[in-house]
Amino acid sequence: MSQTPKHVSFHVVERDETSISKIPLILKGEAEGEKKGGVVVLMVKQIVLRGPAQDIPDHLELDVTSLKVNDKILPSEIQLPESVTFHEPEGFFDQPLVICQPKQKEEEEVSEVCNEEVKTEA
Repeated sequence: MSQTPKHVSFHVVERDETSISKIPLILKGEAEGEKKGGVVVLMVKQIVLRGPAQDIPDHLELDVTSLKVNDKILPSEIQLPESVTFHEPEGFFDQPLVICQPKQKEEEEVSEVCNEEVKTEA
């Protein structure tokens, strides 16, 4: 699959017309959990919003600075403009958008094994 667009369509939308748009989520900041060895994972890269075209943002920034290990950000924690709503399936609201999880032990074990093999070969 290529990253080069094959076709582009442009549609004129009136400013006050209700629109449904897919917008990206962007992480902002460094989580407290990252400083203690955790990993921040963006579980949902984009969301669908519905509202007047003029009120739908181009993107949403999620501030992760206060996330500790095992913390998450749910859709209900996102502040949308008053006239804008989520346009997602029902189960969407139960799923985290972002989580700060502990670093996987498997990665650490594999790293240790690789280091031991390098020492043994030397």
